[in-house]
Amino acid sequence: MKKTILEKTKSEFGRFQRGRIFLVLLVAVLAWVASLPAAADPSARNELPVRVMTRNLYLGADIFAIVNVADPSLIPVAVAEKYAMMVQNDFAERAQALAIEIGEKNPDLIGCQEVAQFTRLRPTGNPSAPLQPVEQYDYLGLLLDALRNSGLDYEVAGTVMDSDVTLPMLQGFDASGIPLLDYVNYLDRDVILAKKGVITQNAEAFGFSKNFSVAFSETQQLIFQRGFVAVDATVRGKTYRFVNTHVENEGLTAPDGTVVQQAQVAELLQKLAPERRPVLLVGDFNLDPSDPDYKEIVAAGFADLWALRTNGRHKKGSTCCQDEDLLNEKSALTERIDYIFVRHHHRTSAGDLRYPVIVQLTGNDADEAITESGLWPSDHAGVFAAIRLRNDRR
Repeated sequence: MKKTILEKTKSEFGRFQRGRIFLVLLVAVLAWVASLPAAADPSARNELPVRVMTRNLYLGADIFAIVNVADPSLIPVAVAEKYAMMVQNDFAERAQALAIEIGEKNPDLIGCQEVAQFTRLRPTGNPSAPLQPVEQYDYLGLLLDALRNSGLDYEVAGTVMDSDVTLPMLQGFDASGIPLLDYVNYLDRDVILAKKGVITQNAEAFGFSKNFSVAFSETQQLIFQRGFVAVDATVRGKTYRFVNTHVENEGLTAPDGTVVQQAQVAELLQKLAPERRPVLLVGDFNLDPSDPDYKEIVAAGFADLWALRTNGRHKKGSTCCQDEDLLNEKSALTERIDYIFVRHHHRTSAGDLRYPVIVQLTGNDADEAITESGLWPSDHAGVFAAIRLRNDRR
């Protein structure tokens, strides 16, 4: 009888111990699940992300080389060299490659920088008559054509006009050896493209007050205007303020000595400070993550999505720059200067995002990106992100 009672007691104690262990494991698993932002929220699994992209199209030549010409009389020669480089870096062909990138990622919104328009102008012989257009390369029109030809339906939601300058270009010599000049008008734009079905409104174009400029003479000054363009974009019922910018290169100063890049970042953040909707800020910032101006953006509440990505954590994310002629066989990207930032409420942290956070580079793989004639689509890589923001804060 004692043996029977003892065996019964051991059996009950074993069941009790197993039950206790099970409860401990269950509590641990539930705590772990609760710590996962997306997995703990059933609605997150059914919610489609907002898909955004930033893409520097590349002017097709290093026009800053013109600024560095020591002798102003040689400017027409430098302009001719860079114009020829731009033509050689055939944007019509590159636009087809860019359309393939866009089609593969299917973004709802795209921020494009260096959306150039080059117009070649020629004197008529009548000094009082206006210059006549000879040819034009409109990057915006070429890109929209390439998108349509690929079966993609995007429209322009907003544009900011940046630099707009005209310079002389050597086109040859007459029989007497006198130089013959054409002129090139260069128009730079930052553009927001929206996929069909995305509702956009309240477009705003803003030009920065501090810009880099160079005086070729007492009467001729070249101003490199920069700015940003913003729209309210409603994607699948959620409204965001989508902002696209191109900040000036590092180290350049305005005529009054102001550091242009620092002033432009400060002006951008000041302009966006009152915004209460979620802000998706994309562009070519010409900053790397160690730069103080990058840190100012993060301090203003903007999260760098590349730093929060779920995928490819081992990748550096370099977006700049291929060779000027775009013919390098292996990628020469070494700097990360193109970004997608997000600010939800006043400040964004990992807790404001439903996981996974997908961020990828585009146009950076030679096997996939290079065109038939050997051109990279741009001297930059693009950045694509697919994210879901939480409706509340933790």
